Amino acid sequence: MSEDNRKALSKYRLERVYECIKSAEALEHIEDYSTVANRAYYAMFHAMRAVMALDGEDRKKHSGVVAYFQEHYIKSEIFDKDFSYAIKNAFLVRQESDYEDFYVVSKSEAIEQLENAKKFIAEGNKVKASIRFRGREMGRPELGLVNMNQFAEALADVASVEKAAKLEGRSMLMFLAPKPVK
Repeated sequence: MSEDNRKALSKYRLERVYECIKSAEALEHIEDYSTVANRAYYAMFHAMRAVMALDGEDRKKHSGVVAYFQEHYIKSEIFDKDFSYAIKNAFLVRQESDYEDFYVVSKSEAIEQLENAKKFIAEGNKVKASIRFRGREMGRPELGLVNMNQFAEALADVASVEKAAKLEGRSMLMFLAPKPVK
């Protein structure tokens, strides 16, 4: 492919980047977050392919594009390593939001877990509460903190927080200990 054709292909792909960003911004206003994640990922995907087009490179699969970009542009420090995390995270979020069923804890499951924790503490044991964030949930850890605080408040009559909720990787952990018997 000639240099002019590579530049034209790269320019076309960059136009797709801007279209995806524009769509994502519009969808954000109507709170369609799973499609926002999809469009944001595709903006990054087309941006990677635009850069690769300038070098006459392309791959057929998404994973191939990401792997090639990581190897030739991030490891060689043409692009910052922070972009590597952004690409991987966007890929995972898009995969999960497009293909995974969203799991929601029901009220009865939450009550059952709470009752189990109360029984466990009543016997003098400590409780480790954890929330595992998946995909786009990582963008809203404050919601997990709200759940942890509600859990601690529900157990306040029998337990106290030994170690406050803290985000560690993709998990938020909190430790509760039984209150001393008076």
